[in-house]
Amino acid sequence: RGVQQPVRYRLLDDFIAEAAAGRASVFTSAAMVRRAACLAHGGFPVDESRGEDLDLWIRIGLTAPVAISSYVGCTYRRVADSLTSRPVAGPDISMRTIARHLACDASLTQSREAALKELLNRIAIAHAADCLLRGDAAVAREFLRLSSDTRGQRHRWRLLNLLAHNASSGGGALLRLWIGAKAMARG
Repeated sequence: RGVQQPVRYRLLDDFIAEAAAGRASVFTSAAMVRRAACLAHGGFPVDESRGEDLDLWIRIGLTAPVAISSYVGCTYRRVADSLTSRPVAGPDISMRTIARHLACDASLTQSREAALKELLNRIAIAHAADCLLRGDAAVAREFLRLSSDTRGQRHRWRLLNLLAHNASSGGGALLRLWIGAKAMARG
């Protein structure tokens, strides 16, 4: 386990921009939010099983300050037949929320709009990877089409696109090998 480090806190300048860049190191489904803040932003969407936690964080992050800490209060694991073990077949609620803001929110600054677009791309690329791992190249290609203008995830997008268009040649198996090699390199 090692030596326990002191907990550090940081107020994010812009949760959306940090999440789009992959620097908002918060696991949204294990984060804590004051109940009043959650309810003030509409709470969790009803009848949604994927992306509802990120959807809430996006709505909060668009209008309120977000702080993070280095405290690890839980661990997360995927198990067979859980909601998160099955890939998403289309845009989830977080993607739809971002798309709605991009289409309808005239108050967005250029930098906020760019960050929302990149966050949308990041989510779509993650869904594409999940679909490829499960052998659903057609759905993966659709998520990649939605994220084709990514800037921050360009290398990952190109790799997944190559694998998605060569799925009959074992794209999912190649992706699993790539993920395993990255994990070994991190040590």
